[in-house]
Amino acid sequence: HGRIDAHLSMPTTNHKRTVFVSLAITVITYSVVHFQLLHLSPSTVPVTSGIKYQQSSSIMAVRYQDYVKADYRAFLFATHPTYGMLLLHCTRKKKKPPHFQAPGGHIDKEDFQDAISRTPENSKEGPALLMLACKIGAARELYEETGIDIRAALDRLQPVRLRENSDESLFCELKKRLFFKLCLEDSDFGTTGIESMKAKPLPPMLKLSHEHAKPPPLMLKLSHEHQGFIFEPDATKSVDLLVEHSGGKVSKALRKAIKQDEIKSAENRLDVMGTAEDSKIPSG
Repeated sequence: HGRIDAHLSMPTTNHKRTVFVSLAITVITYSVVHFQLLHLSPSTVPVTSGIKYQQSSSIMAVRYQDYVKADYRAFLFATHPTYGMLLLHCTRKKKKPPHFQAPGGHIDKEDFQDAISRTPENSKEGPALLMLACKIGAARELYEETGIDIRAALDRLQPVRLRENSDESLFCELKKRLFFKLCLEDSDFGTTGIESMKAKPLPPMLKLSHEHAKPPPLMLKLSHEHQGFIFEPDATKSVDLLVEHSGGKVSKALRKAIKQDEIKSAENRLDVMGTAEDSKIPSG
């Protein structure tokens, strides 16, 4: 009797199979539901589904943080149709000799947060978010470095095509750096307010050019990082002048942009520079 009772108490093969199938169905069902929750757009989630919305928001937060950790940068090829490309002269980098820079720099966490607040719910991730954040960051850097303010006119910033295949969503990206072009207007340059720097002919020691024409009446409010600026009319010369900037990546990107006919030389061949010496205008 003991053997019979023990045999009866053990589950049969059919019972085991039934339990296994039930568990498998439960796991598959949970996986499908979980997958659907992860891919729901916040705009499609009902108000009562707070957990679903938190899941989707969590995914967006991770992707946003990934961009911040990747340390993206954005730079501008800002050109005046008459005078050429705006280059900033930097002499205060400890590990570099005096060199020229294009406006731009690192994209901050606040730039991404600003981009998220401006972006439709279904675009708060991926290349669209990165592109907008880089535009915001580039406009911010331009204002901080030169006083030129296009922060309320981001549509003036156009992504620069660096490759022939322009179907790529980030065709303006090179080594975690996004590049934009900006057509400068005379009205972009300030002449009042805090002290401004007026454009002057290039000093001979820069050996950039031959004849130095009369400088344009354009002024910038430079940051402490920069001690002067030039307008280089020859786009190919700008490639050489930027070789020390950002590990040579800006120079390489400009060369690619010129090859794609994205950046052209100025109409007039004028080489001019702005310096802090004898060029400050009193406030007001």
